[in-house]
Amino acid sequence: MQDSPFVAPSCRLTRTHVSRADSEQRRTSQNKRQDLICHIQQGVAGIILDYTTPFCADIMNAPKEPKVKPPAIHAYDGTSDPDVHLLAYRHHMYVQGTTDATWCKYFPSTLKGVASKWLEKLPAGTINTYAELEILFSARFMAYKEEKKTSMHLGRIQQGKDESLRSYVRRFNLESGQIPYLPDGVAFDNFFRGLKKGSFKFDLVKKSVRTMADALDEAESFIHATEICSVPKESKGMETTDHPQRKDKSDKKTSRPNGT
Repeated sequence: MQDSPFVAPSCRLTRTHVSRADSEQRRTSQNKRQDLICHIQQGVAGIILDYTTPFCADIMNAPKEPKVKPPAIHAYDGTSDPDVHLLAYRHHMYVQGTTDATWCKYFPSTLKGVASKWLEKLPAGTINTYAELEILFSARFMAYKEEKKTSMHLGRIQQGKDESLRSYVRRFNLESGQIPYLPDGVAFDNFFRGLKKGSFKFDLVKKSVRTMADALDEAESFIHATEICSVPKESKGMETTDHPQRKDKSDKKTSRPNGT
């Protein structure tokens, strides 16, 4: 049977049409790929905006800064003081010299568990600055904040009757170090009142010590001198048995028959 003379041209037209369609599709794919590469190279996070994010478009579209190191701090899980975590994050980011947008973008990487889910569920575009992020974060987990120490806490510190000066100084410094903006005069007054009566307290009055720095210097000198001058119990026991031969000689002298 002879083939129709019109079949071959029809096939050629079909193949030509398909070839043009494939070429157009490849060109479109290449253009999309090139656009994506441009976004990545420029650090534009526009593609991320297709997903829900609590950060505004200005933050997400800000150019990516080079050489920014991820925060090497413990991840916050929502069960401890949020201000402590914020402080650790600030200390890391301060040395980076980064923009406000970078501070926002890197913060989620320091969260886990409940804290991470909380940030993820915030309404889209809620956060416009890092300051706003800190306020929201601190308020959300405020129930876990540690009690802020004040100078009133220092008034409760008293040196025990049998407590050493070294132990008292250590306890006092530990508490006073947790009180922000503590005036030196307030610190000294509480330190002095907490001291038990004794030679060290007398020395502070005699030398007219009025600053915390001078009081600590005096305490260090007093502790050092006390430790050097103190006699171990073993040494005291040895003193009673020292020179037994002398005692024997004295006994012999008293037992002479001629009375001399």
